[in-house]
Amino acid sequence: MTAGVVALALAVVPGQVAVAAPADGTVRTFDEEALGEPPAECETVGDVSIAEAGFGGAAETNRAMRLVDQDSSVYTRAWCHYPQTQERSVSYRFSPAQFDAGPYVAIQGAEGTSANGVWRFTFNPDGDDIRIAAYDGSSFADVATVVDGAALNEWVDVTINATLDRAELIVNGVRFETDRRNDASPTMGDIYFGSAGFSPVGVDYYIDDLAVAGELPEDAFTGLDIDPL
Repeated sequence: MTAGVVALALAVVPGQVAVAAPADGTVRTFDEEALGEPPAECETVGDVSIAEAGFGGAAETNRAMRLVDQDSSVYTRAWCHYPQTQERSVSYRFSPAQFDAGPYVAIQGAEGTSANGVWRFTFNPDGDDIRIAAYDGSSFADVATVVDGAALNEWVDVTINATLDRAELIVNGVRFETDRRNDASPTMGDIYFGSAGFSPVGVDYYIDDLAVAGELPEDAFTGLDIDPL
């Protein structure tokens, strides 16, 4: 069974409700970082800065990393460096402020592997919902749907637990699993957040409460299984 078939099959199977364990004990809130400056110890291209984010139930003093793409000649993105490990757990909160095109998150591999990452997911607006699609090196296919997740200035809780050959997404407490992978790699490291590419514009979103670990939480992959056909 190919990765593409698995991902497409999962796209029509309801996820199982799950509680996302924190990635590790360190959660980057961005609250102490300077407003208007790029996030510390991350590389950025385009309009990426620390911004006020006191909406969607967050405290008035809340800050987050904000990525804005309104220029068809600039591909806005930010990537933060983490040690290479064979497992990766990433959790964060996502909130769209403008959602005309689908931004992405990627888990990068070892040096020399694809610049698009081992795992690459786009968050695509679909009415009030978000369709999450995974890239296999040649095309995207839907692997999850976040009901009512496209509301502007509201927060969506995201966890990605990944091994070298399968990944699960826990989004607002619902768990989805896929093996639709972009590239093989012996290890995984950096975390990328980006807009929808060079040409698309109309992307403006916040990332908050970012936690990254080199091993999976105990409850990883305890929900939806990939069933062979």
